[in-house]
Amino acid sequence: MRLILGENGVAIQAFDQDVWAGKFEYRKRDPQQSLAAFRALRENNLALIKSIPKAMWDNYGMHSERGKESVTRVVHMFAGHDLNHLAQIERILKRK
Repeated sequence: MRLILGENGVAIQAFDQDVWAGKFEYRKRDPQQSLAAFRALRENNLALIKSIPKAMWDNYGMHSERGKESVTRVVHMFAGHDLNHLAQIERILKRK
C-alpha cells in the first residue's frame, strides 16, 4: 500500500509467505509478542488508511502475479487477510 501511495503504477514483487514463516521460525515466536507487533502494525496501517486522500484510492501497483491492484483493493485484502489469520488462530486453539 505504501509503495502504491508513494508511486502510482509501481511494480510490486510477489513473495512466498510460507518461506518467510519458515526462515524466521514464526512457530517459535512468543504469541504475546506477535500479537503486540500485529496490533501496532494494524493501528499504524489504520491511521494511514484514514488519512488517504480520496483521489489516491485509485492509485495502483502492478503485482507480479495478480496484476493491477488499487489502494482500494489492497485495503480489502488486508481486511480479509486479518480474518483469515483469526480463523487460523481459532483452529489452532480448538486443537489444544
